[in-house]
Amino acid sequence: MEGLTEGRIVHYIQQLPQQVGTTEYAAIVSKVYQAHDPEVYPAGSIESCADRHQDGDVMLHVFTENSVSVRHSVRYSSDKLPNTWHWIEKA
Repeated sequence: MEGLTEGRIVHYIQQLPQQVGTTEYAAIVSKVYQAHDPEVYPAGSIESCADRHQDGDVMLHVFTENSVSVRHSVRYSSDKLPNTWHWIEKA
C-alpha cells in the first residue's frame, strides 16, 4: 500500500466484545506485513493455518485513554469497520 511505512500515525477503530459501537484511537504503525507472507508461528501450531497477510495489514501500537496496546495483523478498511485501521482524515 502506497505511503504505508513504520512510524506513520493512523486511526484504529476498536470494538470490544462487550462494547456497543466503536471507539476511534490514534495508533502508530510499528510493522508493515508483506502481502501474502504467512504469519510466523511454530510449525504444527493451530495458528500455522492462519490466513496470509493482505496488502495493508499492519502491527499497531494503539493509544487509548489509559494505556498503550499492541494489535497484530490489523487490516485496512476505508469503510472504518470494527478492529481495522484507516488513514487520518485531513483537517
